[in-house]
Amino acid sequence: MPVIGENDNSSSMSPLEALETRRAQDLVTSPPPLLPVEILEQILQPQWKRCEDSHTWKEMANDMLSCSLASRTLYAIARANLYNDIQLVPSRLKSLRLFLRTVCEDFGGHCPAHALHFRQGPLAYQHGQGKEHTMLTEEIISCCTEIRYLELEGGRYSLQFTSGRPLPEYPSLKKLKVSGLDLHFLAPLLPRLLNLESFEAHSCDRSRDLVVLEEHLPPSFKLSTLSTSHTRLSRHQCKWLFASSSQSIESLKVQEVGASLCYLADIMGGFVKKLHISHLYYRQAISRFVNLQSLRIGEFDLHTDALRDDMPSSLKTFTFNWSRKTIQCDVPELLRCSWQPSLQSLDIYQSPTVNIENFSDETRQLLIAINNHLIEPCAARGIQINWLP
Repeated sequence: MPVIGENDNSSSMSPLEALETRRAQDLVTSPPPLLPVEILEQILQPQWKRCEDSHTWKEMANDMLSCSLASRTLYAIARANLYNDIQLVPSRLKSLRLFLRTVCEDFGGHCPAHALHFRQGPLAYQHGQGKEHTMLTEEIISCCTEIRYLELEGGRYSLQFTSGRPLPEYPSLKKLKVSGLDLHFLAPLLPRLLNLESFEAHSCDRSRDLVVLEEHLPPSFKLSTLSTSHTRLSRHQCKWLFASSSQSIESLKVQEVGASLCYLADIMGGFVKKLHISHLYYRQAISRFVNLQSLRIGEFDLHTDALRDDMPSSLKTFTFNWSRKTIQCDVPELLRCSWQPSLQSLDIYQSPTVNIENFSDETRQLLIAINNHLIEPCAARGIQINWLP
């Protein structure tokens, strides 16, 4: 029988040499050590916004799919990233069916998505498929209880929560954006958004809102930001939607200043601190925002009589678009009559001052002379001017 160590070179090595030899052998024969999960998550974490760069998304998605085949750990990380931001086109019923089947079979009916977008694409419906579209869309949203951002685009077949099935709560959903939808179709969903902070509505109608809204409890979320554009809201609808948020909304953006602004002012005017409007036509509505600290007006005609006579004296920041009239006449006139004594800064958009180096000497001197009309009264009151592109 061979003697142990007879043919073993390690018997003539020192313990340190033997350890180094064993380490070298292990590096050759053993699989490479796996990085900690936390480091792998940082490496594979997507550094792009899917909705803004579809080409990059496709490339990264292919990389994620390859990683998911390498090991169980990489599979779990890659899958979480692939399902983090989901974009679906409701008109493609085959995609909706496939996605829902995947959620049911691979995730047990519970989708881990954090962002869910329903975008309108080319219509591909056949006669009678509208009901299936509605059912699939509602079922998918019901499976995504961890979403933080939900975007819904309406179209020929708008989303309608009309099946009568109970909807789950969405405690993580902070931001909701809807466009082209009849808001009354969302009435069953909105009360389930307990922690919604931002609500954006674009091109939404108010038809039949009174009858439908009375069938549901009003939302209990505490919004901090509200934005509407091309959206008409009735007094009843405003009250149903935002009564619970009347004291929490700090930022309000209304593109079309119609009767809706008056209704919103009645509900939350005493608490809004930041207001962005396109036109200053409804003077009686502006006067109701008694604690306003920041005002932005999108038009070039500031209607200085309304600003002077109807605005509460609480502004700290005033934002407007550059024009020769506003710089040379309107704003200096307001400042010299002690308008808004607490005013600290002026933010001026679309100002040629930003690119003044690109103008001829004559034009540059003209712009400097125009702007001096504003600089002098601002300097006298210690008001900062921010020229913005």
